[in-house]
Amino acid sequence: MTVEPLMAACLQHMKIYFEATVATDLFLRLPADQLLTLLQADDLQVDSEEKVFEAIVHWVNPGGSRDPDRAEHLPQLLREVRWLETNPHFRRQLIETDSVVGGNVEHLRLLSLIDNWISNPTEHAERQCPFNMNRRAASFPASLLLFGEASEGNRWSIVSYDPETGIEEVVGRMRKRFYAAYITLEENVFSIGGWIEGQGVSSRVDVFDTKERRWKLQAPLIIRRQQHAATLVNVGDSIKGNNETLILVCGGGYNQPADCGGGWQLLRACEIFDPLQCRWHILPSMREKRVATTAVALQDGRVFCFGGFDGTSRLSTVEFCCLQRNWRETKSHGAAATDTFWKTAAPMRFARSKLAGAYFRGRIIIVGGYNRKGGLSSVDMFSPPDAERPLGEWTELTDMQQPRHMCFLLVCNERLFAIGRSFA
Repeated sequence: MTVEPLMAACLQHMKIYFEATVATDLFLRLPADQLLTLLQADDLQVDSEEKVFEAIVHWVNPGGSRDPDRAEHLPQLLREVRWLETNPHFRRQLIETDSVVGGNVEHLRLLSLIDNWISNPTEHAERQCPFNMNRRAASFPASLLLFGEASEGNRWSIVSYDPETGIEEVVGRMRKRFYAAYITLEENVFSIGGWIEGQGVSSRVDVFDTKERRWKLQAPLIIRRQQHAATLVNVGDSIKGNNETLILVCGGGYNQPADCGGGWQLLRACEIFDPLQCRWHILPSMREKRVATTAVALQDGRVFCFGGFDGTSRLSTVEFCCLQRNWRETKSHGAAATDTFWKTAAPMRFARSKLAGAYFRGRIIIVGGYNRKGGLSSVDMFSPPDAERPLGEWTELTDMQQPRHMCFLLVCNERLFAIGRSFA
């Protein structure tokens, strides 16, 4: 075999297993032209364009220190990042972090030009785009994993659903489990708390491995709960390599034993799961009790909690916290801890519980829910607080085709899917 076909085969392997390749010495030994060829590939298998950028930085800084010869290739390499698919906060962070561009004016100017071109596209209609605008082919199968009861009967299963074709495939079985929270972390789906047949309201946490298609037991919640909210939150700086991905759980409720008076205990309590330590930690409680609420995290560590029910009435209120790298040092008890940790934001247009939310293109989308009139079809967009809008801002969008409550809002292929209960 000649060298060319062998090299082509190696590059194809690296395209398919890009993220695993980046962690090897082989990646650091790649010549600049071969790395450029790799990044130009529209079929590069990568989870996000932020990871493409991090791979470039890793190559330019072998052993942790900048290589001046490699740094000369930065402008050409940076143009191959599909910047349209990156997060605005991520881009701004790059511009403000001198260590990333090494104080190089040319590199900084290029990043500023890219960010400005994306933020103000109409101003550059006659100019050539400063980066590769091609979309990469979907790196992973564009399917949704659905957990719950099958429509044809009392069978609980895990179904892989392709929204493009409508094709379903049963990929696993599960126990009867109501009002749990589901969170995806890498190749695992966490099923957190809820009401489990034979146990009642539970603190149990199970993880479904999508590769092995089997369940594994995980560390339980500190406080058992159902109808709670859960969200994945990134803390730290991914550019500097000190970030961590955590699972935050808040609100919900549980039934008290008969000897404690019975009845339901609604929660303000919050806890967070550290996957590396396989351990849950208590965070300061929210300002209000919230059951049947929803939580959405932003890329900068802010977590917003919307609406819910406090035992007396449904809520329109919104509160948020901002998790920092030193979150383990946060005092978790007392009113002072709550007031410092949780801040208020602009309330929703109307009170509701059993709503769903998702982060989408720099905004938070809230759909459906339930109030005294019944199920809701409303869709609202929340612009998070910033210097111009210190409490954030709500925008009413077009209603869904039918009312939904206790549904899930999922993002797939740059589209939003409201899945679950619907009521005519």
